[in-house]
Amino acid sequence: MSIVENIFETPHDAPPEWALMLTAYIDESSHETGTVVLGGFIGNKEQWETFLPQWRKGLGKRTRLHTKELRWNKPATKSLLTRLAPIPFDCGLRPIYASVTDSDYSDLLENDLEKWVHKTYIVAALPMMLLAINSIPADETIKFVFDQQLQYENMVKIMHLFLQKHKTPSGEAKLTSIEYVFQSPLTEPGDYLAYAITQVCRNMNSRKADLCAPIALQLMMPHVSPIVCKPTREEIRYVVECGKNYIK
Repeated sequence: MSIVENIFETPHDAPPEWALMLTAYIDESSHETGTVVLGGFIGNKEQWETFLPQWRKGLGKRTRLHTKELRWNKPATKSLLTRLAPIPFDCGLRPIYASVTDSDYSDLLENDLEKWVHKTYIVAALPMMLLAINSIPADETIKFVFDQQLQYENMVKIMHLFLQKHKTPSGEAKLTSIEYVFQSPLTEPGDYLAYAITQVCRNMNSRKADLCAPIALQLMMPHVSPIVCKPTREEIRYVVECGKNYIK
């Protein structure tokens, strides 16, 4: 069974019509604080099956893409990123990303439990998943596949319980499941997208931002409708306050 077939065959009793492949770029080595950009692409089985061979061809001699491991002073890096950038868009995959900075709300957290529940990754993930659920047809379902982040999996799975209240008109849960995978090529375009947005936001004149520009420019194409989750400071603080009340 292929990677794509495996994604869309589980859970067996209610296979999803759509899948969102997500990864995150965390702008701090601690993975605890700072700015988190979650990025990914939504597509159906046909779109992901079209994407995979084209992506592998675009990688050339590489077996995988991980932007943090690229050699940014090499001409081959620019060629690689330029070649890969349009592939997910040409295959009909829809980009989605969220960005949250912990300094917008960290002063509200009063104890270790609140800090654990409201890590920046988690605060970014929940509204992003809600947007994704609301962006597919009302009568269809979706599965979320995250690039492996062991320290966040339990909290994201708890959020799955909260998201179960979103139903199709026939009463099915719109979110069929949440899964974490290790080094899947299906999450690699999300890695590229999240990293590019981070570099542009950090310093749009930097070399890394310049080399990542091909995918950032794709977001501005007239036929592309990115799903963007950039809550304001006030919105983030409201969500965190609601979360604090919930866990009391």
